[in-house]
Amino acid sequence: MWLYRLFYAIGAVSLVVGVVLAVRTAQFVAGAERATGTVIDLKEDYSSSNGHYTYYPIVRFTTADGREIQFTSSSGSSPASESPGDEVEVLYDPDDPHDAQISGFLHVWLWPAVMLPLGAMFIIITWSSRHRKLVKALRRRAGL
Repeated sequence: MWLYRLFYAIGAVSLVVGVVLAVRTAQFVAGAERATGTVIDLKEDYSSSNGHYTYYPIVRFTTADGREIQFTSSSGSSPASESPGDEVEVLYDPDDPHDAQISGFLHVWLWPAVMLPLGAMFIIITWSSRHRKLVKALRRRAGL
């Protein structure tokens, strides 16, 4: 019984986190300005647990009012998905241009796209498993 509650809780928390992330991301995208940026370097992050490097693009772009901004993308990959010299579309908050992201599904929507189905999957599988056990128990009691 406690395992079902734990899995329901994991599912519920994942759904709530997914919804919050999706709403925040949608608000960011709706209010964001767009600019063309250039990848100027890659930040390497070594993971001793798996022995691999993750590469985070460092991007420079110019805001609509002429300010030059540089940021390190919060989403990295291995191998690197961008290379120095690549042009990328940037989404940024006009009130805080350092709050910027590379445009694209994986850069912008990855975490909401992971958390929402994960939460739903935990809840559906747990409900389905619990429901089957209850049906079996009721059938046994009824002699079916």
